[in-house]
Amino acid sequence: MGYKMMLAEQETIIRYNIDERLVNYYTTVPADRRKMDKRCAEFPDVFKKRRVDEYGAEYTFPMKMVKIGKPPTEARREQGRRITAALREKTTL
Repeated sequence: MGYKMMLAEQETIIRYNIDERLVNYYTTVPADRRKMDKRCAEFPDVFKKRRVDEYGAEYTFPMKMVKIGKPPTEARREQGRRITAALREKTTL
C-alpha cells in the first residue's frame, strides 16, 4: 500500500501553457484525481492523463475549460442561507 498523505501535504498545481493554450493540472488530492479520471474517461479528446507518480497525477486540457469566477455578492450569500435553512427545516420535520 502506498504512502497516505496528510491533508496539509495534499496539493493541486495549475500551470498554464500559453503557447499551446493548455492547462497542466497536477493533483495529489484523491477526490480531484477521481474527478479528473472520470473526465478523461468521458471526454478523452479533451482531457488527457499525462503521468502518474507515487503521490499524484498530471492531466492536460484546454485553457478554455478553466473559469475563475467572481465571489458571490452579499445578496447571493443571504439567498443561499435562506435556501439552506429552508431545506434543513424541511428535512427535520
